[in-house]
Amino acid sequence: MPRGEQVEILRWTPSSHYNSMVIPKLKSESPEAAIEAFLTATAQAPELSGLTIEIDPKGPASESKQNWEVLDTIGSKAVLVVANRHGDHLKNDSRIQEFDHVIKGGQSPFLLIPVGASLRLSESARREFHTLLAKTFQITFFIGGSDVHPAHYGEETTDAKHTNYLRDFLEISLAKDIFRSGVGRLFGVCRGAQLIAVALGYKLIQEVHAVIDGTLRHGTGLPGGVGFSHEIILEPTIGMWIAKMAGLADHGVLKVIRKVVNSFHHQAIIWRANGPLVVSGRAPDGTIEWMESVDGRVILRQDHPEKSALSSPDLRFFHELIQSSSLFVRIRCANLL
Repeated sequence: MPRGEQVEILRWTPSSHYNSMVIPKLKSESPEAAIEAFLTATAQAPELSGLTIEIDPKGPASESKQNWEVLDTIGSKAVLVVANRHGDHLKNDSRIQEFDHVIKGGQSPFLLIPVGASLRLSESARREFHTLLAKTFQITFFIGGSDVHPAHYGEETTDAKHTNYLRDFLEISLAKDIFRSGVGRLFGVCRGAQLIAVALGYKLIQEVHAVIDGTLRHGTGLPGGVGFSHEIILEPTIGMWIAKMAGLADHGVLKVIRKVVNSFHHQAIIWRANGPLVVSGRAPDGTIEWMESVDGRVILRQDHPEKSALSSPDLRFFHELIQSSSLFVRIRCANLL
């Protein structure tokens, strides 16, 4: 790819059973060529087999390549959701439907960025694409999933499970570039929280119960993959972003000190001094559960609020997160123009 090639964002809905997604398009190529290049690149990456969308670029679904539009780079109210497995791309996927409920409840549409979207791009073009995404989408959701490969935080694999180095590399690059851009907001749930933290220079505990007193149960140890639940102890921060969004703080004062959350994780973020994040909630055993940046651009939750968002305060949390992100982006973009 020529150095300095300009990139655009292409919105594409490949067929009726896939969600709408965004992929990069070079200004020098047609949308159809961009779609075919994306499909070809991911099909040729064995590490991504079974994770991304599965359409033969020359097969019967080729007519779906007409269902596209080039997005503007400033002012979108949409939320970007980072897919990390094949099922995420499908309209009937249960966990995507959970996010669809809370995002649309906040009166914002959502688009997916598929696994391997930026795979074919050079480093400079990938960074340009990610920066455009930051300027276009008010917030990017990094959702749950498999463990982050320990090599990305400088450790050997001991207890990490079902890792994929290439997938993690592409997602970490996205998180880093959005953070560096100075616009857009990052929100991470479970794996997403851990991945964003790794992108910002933190390490992970690969197995909580191997490091921390095992009296308090984390993870999915119940039949059917059902998670545990436990309390978290809220900690006052400068912004109190998560607590305020959930209605747990008002005028800089915590109204609630303890809150019960679900727990589906066996890994956790390790605190480090002088990092860009502060801890806003811990489990009683000391495990970090909530983190945020002082300016509110990064919001991390180890629990899954989308699973308990049928009632307040987690439904309120999503509404406030999305509404405040819209204002946040408008202010940031105005400063750039």
